[in-house]
Amino acid sequence: NPIVCSSPVDITGYIVTEHDTEVPSFNVSVVCASGYEGDASASPSSCAGASMAPYTLSGCYGIVCSTPRNLRGYRGLVETNLDLSLGPFDVTGGCATNYEGVVTATACVADGAPYTLSGCRPIVCTSPPVTHGYDVTREYQLDLGLGPLDVTVSCSLSSVGSAVATPCNASGPYSLTGCIPKLCVRPPL
Repeated sequence: NPIVCSSPVDITGYIVTEHDTEVPSFNVSVVCASGYEGDASASPSSCAGASMAPYTLSGCYGIVCSTPRNLRGYRGLVETNLDLSLGPFDVTGGCATNYEGVVTATACVADGAPYTLSGCRPIVCTSPPVTHGYDVTREYQLDLGLGPLDVTVSCSLSSVGSAVATPCNASGPYSLTGCIPKLCVRPPL
């Protein structure tokens, strides 16, 4: 009598296609399921002595993503699921101060590899379109992702006050405040 292997009860991590479960012509195709990796195999050795014993699956293991080393531009990451064998990848978060955009986290493709983050970019200020009443002599730092806004500005000869350059809240022009036009007053007669 031929020995016939039965299907394993737990096939978690495997996709199995049974062509022939009789020994010695045993032919079962197996690959790792989504969220798993490795060299999948099916072996009839566990059922060689007794008909209807289950064959053995081996070689697949769950993919678990790691946290990326460089988190510059991102904050508040919540890693709900990094183990792809337990369900869908799930990481949420936001952009760090002085960054803008919408965070996208993408699962890794190999066990132990970091997932990737994208979507946050530095806020970059630009020169204001109108600078009447101000003398902007130097724009040292406009990329807020690299550091604070650093602009040298003063009131023009036609203005008085204390000039202040205020960073933009989103990429675009920084603002200038603090200078008002000089008023000429006619001396009393």
